[in-house]
Amino acid sequence: MTINITEIARVTPAADSDSVLNLASSFTIPLTFLDLPWLLFNPVKRVFFYKLTESTREHFNSIIVPKLKLSLSVVLRNYLPLSGRVIWNPNEPKPSIVISQDDAVSVTIAETDADFSHLSGYGQRPVAELHKLLPELPISDESATAFSTQITLFPNQGFTIGVAANHAVLDGKTSSMFIKAWAHICKHQLKNIPENLTPSYDRPLIKDMTELDENMIEMVRSLKGDKTNIRSLTPFPSSKLGEDVVLATLVLSRDDIERLKIVHLRSSQVTTFNDKSL
Repeated sequence: MTINITEIARVTPAADSDSVLNLASSFTIPLTFLDLPWLLFNPVKRVFFYKLTESTREHFNSIIVPKLKLSLSVVLRNYLPLSGRVIWNPNEPKPSIVISQDDAVSVTIAETDADFSHLSGYGQRPVAELHKLLPELPISDESATAFSTQITLFPNQGFTIGVAANHAVLDGKTSSMFIKAWAHICKHQLKNIPENLTPSYDRPLIKDMTELDENMIEMVRSLKGDKTNIRSLTPFPSSKLGEDVVLATLVLSRDDIERLKIVHLRSSQVTTFNDKSL
């Protein structure tokens, strides 16, 4: 499997008359005790597969990619932290998400000769090949990028969207909302996202009544391997996967589930009978 990167673009949030960036060159969102533990963990990465009947290079580059970039720009207007980065200012007690006017999301455009049906199927798929469909997410001691994405064409088969997100910036619920909002805008070509897919970044709503922030910061510091740099944003080292590691999907039909229920009930009845005999 080979990957050919054809473009690395920067997508900025669409212009918004109500944006806080109209009043300042940057703004800051402090991390809470709910976010801080995730600084220790590596980025969350996901791959979405889209099978198409029309996926030539020309159609992909002239229709699909521009629509995805435009809709991403629109969605980022409501998900501004995704275009920013996590920074731990020496004068601040804890890290924060910092978003500046010139910040953008890195979008990698690529092409591969891999078998789309195989990688998107239920059989055994090499994890190393799936990782090639994912973007890099730069993280250093001083700065951690919030989000990046990679769009990969499988000529005449389909394409994938791989995303990498810093878990301290994007939790599970917000991640799902973002993907749904992006898909909604792209499909319907709208300029605004629905209210139910609009996130809230009003941090004062989260009250720290028992100094949980300080406790979480101390926990992060104590678990850091490098004791010489307790403000490092670098997560735990990730384990290297061998070429023989595979991913498989197990599918249970309705009949399979019913049969499992019957087996479980029979097993429970036998156990109850034996207990009473004793």
